Amino acid sequence: MKVVVIDSGISLTQSVYIEKKICIVRQRKEFIFDDNYWDEVGHGTAIIDVFLSKIEKRDELHLSLVKLDNGSQIGYDLEQLIFALDYIINNIECDMLLISSGTRVYSREMYFKLYSLYNKGVVIFSAFDNRGGISYPAAFDCVIGVDVTNCSGLRGNEFVYLCDNSINVVRKDKAYRVKWLNEQTNIVKGSSFVCGDIAGEFTNYCIKNKCVDYMATLQAFLTGQAKEVIYCEKKNRCETSVIKNCKKAAVFPFNKEIHALASNEDLLMFEVVDYYDIRQSGRVGISVDSILKRTVNSKVIKNIEDICWEEADFDTFILGHCVEIENIVGSDIKNKIITNCRNFGKSLIVFDDVKEYVIPGLRYYQPHVDDFDVPYYNYGKLYLSNTPVLGIFGTSSKQGKFTLQLMLRRLFMQNGYRVAQIGTEPSSELFGMDFVFPMGYNSSVSTKSNDNIAILNNFMHECEMKAPDIIIIGSQSGTCPYNIYNMSYFTLPQIEFLLGTQPDVVVLCVNVGDDLNYVNRTIKTIEGTVDCKVVAFSLFPRKMATSIEMISTISNDTELRRYKEELCNRFGMPVFLLDEKGAKLMYKYIIEQLS
Repeated sequence: MKVVVIDSGISLTQSVYIEKKICIVRQRKEFIFDDNYWDEVGHGTAIIDVFLSKIEKRDELHLSLVKLDNGSQIGYDLEQLIFALDYIINNIECDMLLISSGTRVYSREMYFKLYSLYNKGVVIFSAFDNRGGISYPAAFDCVIGVDVTNCSGLRGNEFVYLCDNSINVVRKDKAYRVKWLNEQTNIVKGSSFVCGDIAGEFTNYCIKNKCVDYMATLQAFLTGQAKEVIYCEKKNRCETSVIKNCKKAAVFPFNKEIHALASNEDLLMFEVVDYYDIRQSGRVGISVDSILKRTVNSKVIKNIEDICWEEADFDTFILGHCVEIENIVGSDIKNKIITNCRNFGKSLIVFDDVKEYVIPGLRYYQPHVDDFDVPYYNYGKLYLSNTPVLGIFGTSSKQGKFTLQLMLRRLFMQNGYRVAQIGTEPSSELFGMDFVFPMGYNSSVSTKSNDNIAILNNFMHECEMKAPDIIIIGSQSGTCPYNIYNMSYFTLPQIEFLLGTQPDVVVLCVNVGDDLNYVNRTIKTIEGTVDCKVVAFSLFPRKMATSIEMISTISNDTELRRYKEELCNRFGMPVFLLDEKGAKLMYKYIIEQLS
């Protein structure tokens, strides 16, 4: 069996077991080959010692070593590792590759190099980072990622095999006595040594059973030798096909959540045929642009009672939040609409929870986050993003945060940038955003605390895997409490969102007249919670009546200008108004900040 090890080198006594030795050294901006394959760290010597200790018939093992000059427990230079993988692909025939280290940075190029080896039938083992984070190549789906645990349920050489998961093999962390530098021994612990151990067991299993198809043997080995096999169920997102198949939609009611749709129809993935509302709202018979003053949308809002379901020219009905209007009319409007959608073959996109309704045969989608979204078997490991992340946060609700996110989305896309985005409004995916975390009004997020952080971190990783130029995320309401008089003022969901998304730069949305000390507290909360920088303000013309959030009046031009100057003087950051001109200026400024 042909095995290649990428590590820090090999000691003199163990070099006799290595048939081919290559050392790759960085020289300025290039990589060259060197004859110095001796281990100067000790890590490679120890890994190979652990690996060889499992091999019973060493004469049937053909072992090659690729030394990276900075290989050690702290990880590899990414470019150097990619160069090494490219060399192996083109010059070394192998059945198994062992990489007992890696990098915390996701790399598509590294993934495709490894996937090329995987397609050739090469089995790849790699160890996870010992500091607790997700690392690569261990987390790739073409690699067997090995991690350690202090769980008392595992003993000795027992391990757990997790199918379809970033972490594939978990074994109890134990100490190894290994050969080290200068022919001495050392006591070591960590995932890299467990990885060498598991890889050695697999190699011995293959040699002992005279295996030829190593990829098929891998599954037999892992399922047969594991103390427990866990099949990691992932959330089925096929329900979002309702959105993808939507061509023409009717929308009801015409409330706050729907305003974003009416103002940004150009960003929607479908055509809106009609908007509906109840007669008691006072909006029936009025055009959209009469209600949303800065919107160019002349559609007239219709009475929901007048809809002709048999002849309606739409395939999907978008049903927004209905709690308030159901209280007004005193009837279950949701039930009527759901029944009509089912009876007349319409798909349904609904923002409220409809689990209580029996709707067999109805094609519907409701944005929600639940236990199936939690990456339980990542054991708390988090992904680090290598893509610039722009965050939109605020000092209160109703500041146009989602409007700003859509404005920036439009500008980035119009200028050729690939945008990935996570929205917190239930309508987010209707605009083509990658994920929705509906944590706002009538939230349909049923998970809490650390689970939310893990879910959002996983969403961010899936966004990054699409190779965007930028990821945009936007929170809800305020970011730190106005006061501590009542728990309802606490902003735990927003802090979870901040920790889960880890923005690099943040635009803070403020109202005219917001207390500057509170604005300062908000900035400190954001920058103190994660490693980011608040770089600009988006100013909404609303005035706050008290320190408790309360809508007062819309400011006049003088008040707007005066408060804008106060913000600039106090914080030394640019202030942009929430309009088309302000959004364009902000877009250019963000590009400068991220360049």
